[in-house]
Amino acid sequence: MHHFASTAYHLGSFPLWDPYFTGALVGYLNSGILYPFNLLTDFLHSFFVNNLNFGYLLMEGNAFLHYFLASFFMYLLVRNFKISRIASIIAAITFAYSGYLVKEYVHLQYLQGGVWLPLVFLFFFRNLFSCLFNQLLLLPKIKYRTNKIINNKQRSY
Repeated sequence: MHHFASTAYHLGSFPLWDPYFTGALVGYLNSGILYPFNLLTDFLHSFFVNNLNFGYLLMEGNAFLHYFLASFFMYLLVRNFKISRIASIIAAITFAYSGYLVKEYVHLQYLQGGVWLPLVFLFFFRNLFSCLFNQLLLLPKIKYRTNKIINNKQRSY
């Protein structure tokens, strides 16, 4: 799907659907085509659309970036609870390189969805403890919007 999107960007159009996949279903749900990191990856690949090795390199870079983001977001979450830096680093490494996220390396959409959970919990706990009730009501809306962009509803609930 990402190669098709890169080809569409190269030709100057936006890929609304892939006519070669699933019988040309409009809006294939698991593509993640509007996810910002996938947009960036597909746009960069559009300049080298004939070089598939560059596309694979970009997708692997996308996955490694998400492992770094998982570590960073978990570190921020644990530090929010006033726990030591060493314990926060251990928690970040454990979360990012645990069995769940490592096994999802081949399913990039699931990896991209799971990475944002520590950040969602961080915002949740910050708003919960600061008693900002109006902002707390916005959290489900933010989570819903994130799921719409990632197109990975089943892994985040």
